[in-house]
Amino acid sequence: MKTPTIKVAHTTTNSVIYKNFHISLDNIKRKLSKGATLKYFPCTIGSADNSFFSLNELDSKGRSKTWYLDPSPELLKLDHSVASV
Repeated sequence: MKTPTIKVAHTTTNSVIYKNFHISLDNIKRKLSKGATLKYFPCTIGSADNSFFSLNELDSKGRSKTWYLDPSPELLKLDHSVASV
């Protein structure tokens, strides 16, 4: 069975932006075990669902990297916080 992947809307690191690729759920779990934080941003405007997750991590040099992920049932099962509106 293939490892599930999550679509990354975009990520920023040191002014470099990467868009529209997938990251494996196992890789996200690995980042969380190393101290990354996962936050859910519920946002519904009218009938549009603009919800997303952010995954914040620090690299080995102390620089911050943020991954913006499309919501999925797999991510909701992981340990995360919910942003207040």
